[in-house]
Amino acid sequence: MADLTYFMLGFALDPIEAAYKAGSEYLKEQFAEAERDYESLLRSAKAEGRDLYEIDEETGQGFDVGEHTYYRQVVIENALQAHRQAFATMIHHAWEKHVCFVLRVPEYRFTNAYAEMTKTVGATINRDRLERLRKTANCVKHESAELYDSHPEMFDGAELHLMDAGLTPSARRADKRVSAAGERGNWLDALRLSDDDIADFIDAVRTSARPSDNFRNRWRQPSREGDAATAGSFASQ
Repeated sequence: MADLTYFMLGFALDPIEAAYKAGSEYLKEQFAEAERDYESLLRSAKAEGRDLYEIDEETGQGFDVGEHTYYRQVVIENALQAHRQAFATMIHHAWEKHVCFVLRVPEYRFTNAYAEMTKTVGATINRDRLERLRKTANCVKHESAELYDSHPEMFDGAELHLMDAGLTPSARRADKRVSAAGERGNWLDALRLSDDDIADFIDAVRTSARPSDNFRNRWRQPSREGDAATAGSFASQ
């Protein structure tokens, strides 16, 4: 019979990818609408010569209409980042589950996973890309500094606040929240993911999980002579 292990990974990744795209497109539409509303407000205020900062005559309290309208963009932008962060962790979880199933192990260990996947199914592992995914997931889940150490370009420098952790080199290595330079930071707040990042994470998992041709050709052994053509067709997919 055919071993559907690799195809089962697709059953897990396909809905994740579809759900990500649906949510991302919706949030982008909402952001564009908020941006148009803010620009329209500025134009109308300029044309009418009115101030966007309004004061209630009875209470004396002030309200910045422009700031309130602009804040909607900030909320949606943060929601889009949260959306990407959540899906990055789901993608890595799908990879972890797949590896555990293939290797028949109860717990995922990245230190062994790559070599064992190559040994077991002949997979060509995209180690650097999978490591970027793993470190991204750990940054999201545990505020780990590993991603910053290897990919500082994924963080918004204007939003990143660093401070010396005051730890010895050995203590730094024991605390994943501290960078190699001995700094603590608001890693998750400053992390900036893109659609391209999510697409790369999904592709890295798909291609790294794919068995080699030699292993795939063993997936189905013809039970009858008439099945030979079917088996060959399956192996070439």
